[in-house]
Amino acid sequence: MVRSSGYSYNYHDVPPNFNLDPRIRVMIASYPKHRGWGKWKNFRSQMDMAKAFQIMLPREPSGDYRIISLSYYADPGTAGIPAAWSAAPKNILEDLKTTYQAGIKALSCETDFNFGKYGLAYYLMTKVLWNPKMTLTELEKTRDRWFQKAFGSAWKEMKQYYDFMLVDNLSVNGPNSWAKAIRMIDEADKKINPDREPDAQKRIDDIKQYWYYHYLEESGKATSSSQEMKEYLWKGQMSYMVAMHAVVRRIFGVYDVKKAAGEYASGPAHYTHEETQQWWNRVLDFWKLVPVSYFKDAVLANGKKCSDIDLNDLVIVKEFQSEFPSQCNYYLTTPLDAPFVYNSGYQKPVKFLTVAKKPGDIIGFKIFWPYNPDDAYYRARDFVYGVEWWDAKSRKWISIVDETMTKQASKEVTLPNGSKIQLVDVSLQAKNSGTYRFSTGYGGNLASITTPYYDVQTGKHSKAHPFTYFLNQDGLTQHPAYFYIPKGTKSVDIEVFDTYGYKILTLYTGLFPTDPAKIRKVDISKQATYTIKLNPGEDGTIARIEGNGFSFPYFYSVPQLWAKSPASLVIPRAIAEADGWTIVNQQEK
Repeated sequence: MVRSSGYSYNYHDVPPNFNLDPRIRVMIASYPKHRGWGKWKNFRSQMDMAKAFQIMLPREPSGDYRIISLSYYADPGTAGIPAAWSAAPKNILEDLKTTYQAGIKALSCETDFNFGKYGLAYYLMTKVLWNPKMTLTELEKTRDRWFQKAFGSAWKEMKQYYDFMLVDNLSVNGPNSWAKAIRMIDEADKKINPDREPDAQKRIDDIKQYWYYHYLEESGKATSSSQEMKEYLWKGQMSYMVAMHAVVRRIFGVYDVKKAAGEYASGPAHYTHEETQQWWNRVLDFWKLVPVSYFKDAVLANGKKCSDIDLNDLVIVKEFQSEFPSQCNYYLTTPLDAPFVYNSGYQKPVKFLTVAKKPGDIIGFKIFWPYNPDDAYYRARDFVYGVEWWDAKSRKWISIVDETMTKQASKEVTLPNGSKIQLVDVSLQAKNSGTYRFSTGYGGNLASITTPYYDVQTGKHSKAHPFTYFLNQDGLTQHPAYFYIPKGTKSVDIEVFDTYGYKILTLYTGLFPTDPAKIRKVDISKQATYTIKLNPGEDGTIARIEGNGFSFPYFYSVPQLWAKSPASLVIPRAIAEADGWTIVNQQEK
């Protein structure tokens, strides 16, 4: 009955194949970070790790060590507001069921007392761990019962809030989303009669404390000398909405909450409802809801409703193929269509769209990063990717290349200056004309991803190629990005969610103007919701965004399509037709 567990994680590789005494169990840390040498090189997921251990230890089931939450590192700042993983019942069930089926029969999970982000998810996980054969319907009913028991007559409103905050549904982690979230809580609060449902009232008040903590941070009051922060440290500790050990260590630099709270430690360790309402009104006032215009509610220049158009039926516009004059560039020598630069070892994997004019056209990408065999973030990798084709008739994505089954090994290339890179070159022949969507996995850091027509030796493209992004992607400081503003658009409504501190939107009157009077720059550096009214002629043309770091804003009033040059930007066919642009047809070379 003796048991022994051994860990292998971070920069360590998986153990080699060997026969273990049957009394020994191996507890793996299945997160695939830094993993992979030899035959185990293509670890992309926790399930890949579990399958490897099935091969190495076929006689006995193994355990898995997971870090569910590290509040000290992940929660502070507004970037820490969303959960790091999906707490939707479907995703929880799929994750734990697949883990069970892969042979993992024990889980050791590291968690925090931060129920504001994960409390309901922790509860649902325990239900699935107890019964891995549970169905999705059963888990969803369990979730609904939790809302009913927790929030009484306001359970539907609180469910709406929890659904909104799921990473699956949170379109952008920015001020307007936070303003919507806290107002959902406020609507639920108004439905509760504290005299009849005191427990439900207390639970809603507790959830408010999650947002009060971030309010204190954003308003500059999360300091060791702040009276509000000292009071929160003491009175907020009983709600479990925020992991208080992270707060006391980060802000006060101590481990003793009583010492950090000072004079507040002699009073009650909770807020009264009246005290809660006082600071809750300040929170509501701090994050005001900014009215924005949504593209789906607009009408195109030809009268067609934007809600009716096919946003995935994309086309190349002939007029966009003319490059910007040099004086409009970021620098005078900036090459247009520069690669997108990001740390592909850990940042959000890139997805992009391209268009084939006819069957047989070459589609694909190149990604490359500096090579250092001694650094896990710069060594050779098996790079995974997937491809889908848009069936415009049925309006469905059709899988062409399965990402779960496809990989390509990077290869070493020496550049003219003697430096070495790892290069992945994917070139495919399109089976059909139309829109293709590529997804990619993790590579090395300081990576550049670009079109298949890019020459890594010269740093130039042999021809223009459609290569358009559609996510609010994170990257490194780099050359500008370009997007199209349909005719009739009255304002550019965007959400800037990063805190890099410098970002400029450039608007043009007409296409590719050289007259400085027709070029307008707008500072959008601050993390905020912007509604920028357009001047006559600034619609029906291309605009530009540049700045420190790279977190592409979330668009409300225009389609979320952008590229590293006008020539590589594609737009929906319906917009191109309504605005009178020349669509490059299938026969044109």
